[in-house]
Amino acid sequence: PTLAGGNSDVEQLLVDGMNTTFQNAEVWRTACAEHRCLELHLDGSRQFSERFERYYHEAMAFPALNILASSGSPPKRVLMLGGGDGGVATCVLEWSSIEHVTLLDIDADVAKLAKRNFPVVAKSFSDPRFVPLHVDAFQWVYEQSQAHAAQFDLAIIDFTDEPLESHWTPEFFQAIRSLLTPSGVLVQNIADADDRTTVANLRRLLHIHQWTFHSTYAMTVTVPDYMAEYSLALSSAVAIEPMKVDWKLWEQQGVRTVYYSPEVHQAIFATPPSILRMVEIAVEVAPGVAVALRAGNFEAPMTKWPLGNTLIHDEPDYYVYRSAFGHCDPAMPEGDCRFVVANMRRYLSHYSLLTDEAATLPAMNMLGARARRVLVLGGGTGYVASLALQYPQVERVVVVDADEAMHRLVHEHFPTLAKVLRERRVEFIVAEPYDWIPGCSGEFDLIVNSIRHTSWTEASRLTRAPLTSHFLAKLRGLLAPHGMLAQEAGTIQTPRHTARVMALHRAAFGSGSVRPMAHGFDATVYAGLELDGHFARPPAFTVLSSPSHFNPEDVDWAAWRELDIAPLRYTPNWHRAIFAIPAESQRLFAAAASASGDIGSWASSGACSPPSAG
Repeated sequence: PTLAGGNSDVEQLLVDGMNTTFQNAEVWRTACAEHRCLELHLDGSRQFSERFERYYHEAMAFPALNILASSGSPPKRVLMLGGGDGGVATCVLEWSSIEHVTLLDIDADVAKLAKRNFPVVAKSFSDPRFVPLHVDAFQWVYEQSQAHAAQFDLAIIDFTDEPLESHWTPEFFQAIRSLLTPSGVLVQNIADADDRTTVANLRRLLHIHQWTFHSTYAMTVTVPDYMAEYSLALSSAVAIEPMKVDWKLWEQQGVRTVYYSPEVHQAIFATPPSILRMVEIAVEVAPGVAVALRAGNFEAPMTKWPLGNTLIHDEPDYYVYRSAFGHCDPAMPEGDCRFVVANMRRYLSHYSLLTDEAATLPAMNMLGARARRVLVLGGGTGYVASLALQYPQVERVVVVDADEAMHRLVHEHFPTLAKVLRERRVEFIVAEPYDWIPGCSGEFDLIVNSIRHTSWTEASRLTRAPLTSHFLAKLRGLLAPHGMLAQEAGTIQTPRHTARVMALHRAAFGSGSVRPMAHGFDATVYAGLELDGHFARPPAFTVLSSPSHFNPEDVDWAAWRELDIAPLRYTPNWHRAIFAIPAESQRLFAAAASASGDIGSWASSGACSPPSAG
């Protein structure tokens, strides 16, 4: 790929590295958000890039510091286990009340490598309040606990993902608790939130946290350097309320963040139900309430999930896999979940379904009873149509897609979705949306533009979304005055593409509302790359626009509950969370908004008439 996400090769260079006493450590030069950047890898696993390192490091530090400060006890002393690169410590030391940070990391060579290649990340090493100790962290904790020699306001466990299962015992966490002040807080990184290979470890650690501490909360953060959402745990020996933060205290810190903000703080504690279901924690998720874990949540035995992907269909550019990460069609045997890979992109897999939910359900709920006519461009899988049809007021869904191969695979492997496309309220049209739109003069309450923009593949109408003001203006003309248009807008890795989509929407809907949403995404299938993350990294962006002004909070949740819809991810909490975009993106989009204009409206009347080729 090029740095802008095209088809040319990018030379990935190993610029520094060593085999330490404990692990292999390497620094690679690669592509981050259309620029070259350095990445630190330990034993082949990416730890961070210099471009996106603040996402993870801020999430590990600032939520806990804000919770502590808001409780009336300004944090002063911090203990860190792992994190030998100094990144989390650098964020912690930006908090004005911090007096001392002790870091325990056994591998001194990681610190040397970080200071040599990532001076901004390793800034903490030059701070006199920072005391790094290259010792066995577990042994140190047990010794200090027995001697009752240390008290900390905050403890942060920042080890690599490789499970240290023999060390994660109730006795160890009891020792950690003994080193905390009575109101102290523990934060621990755990694993990729949707990695079923580590789900047992995730569940076990959350259970031990809950058993050891009075309050335990699951946290979910979006980190561009990791290809899935990431799970953390935050615990305290006293009752805490993570959502109640004194934001005036935060403003006084004067920290210019890259990821963290008051809105992102709320989103971090809006743990998605799919993750809770995966660890089989039965928790009722209410709007605006953090998920507190209770003892009874862990009584049920774990389900044995099938791991890996099994190829069951193969043809040029199209593949079907049986996988626990796929769509579980109700008409198929239990556990027979599948997804499709088409043109180097996954469809009907976990995060592609999430993308469809983000493009459909927030708008449907904000529109309420007004959502009667829906147009889906490129929605040949049938999933968007299936979501829309669960709302009883929907009278008509028009799906326009030229991908006949995808349509055939849906009929062969996803019978329930194929049935949706034959439903009496659905009009499925096999045509190029580009060609069909000029012949359409109807009016829709929601348009979902699901045409995927896969710039890393050979250009075709199946792999490129139309990015012209004329096409977007025509879509606006098909909207009712209250209508909404949802469109994918790339990921944090493609800022120029995202900015272009945002600018087009600002121009087309200048007098209305244009709101970006941020969410996880499905890692694209790449072939022959040593390092991933070239073309796409989370979060993904979806733009929601309307000729009229809308408020994301204006939803009748009582009506939503009456529908009894069970989506993969969407809940009232997640509805709020996806409108919380990273702090740097907030600034970028706000700046773009000031330069936007209005290209006017299109008249619309009558019904759509597809071209004869359709």
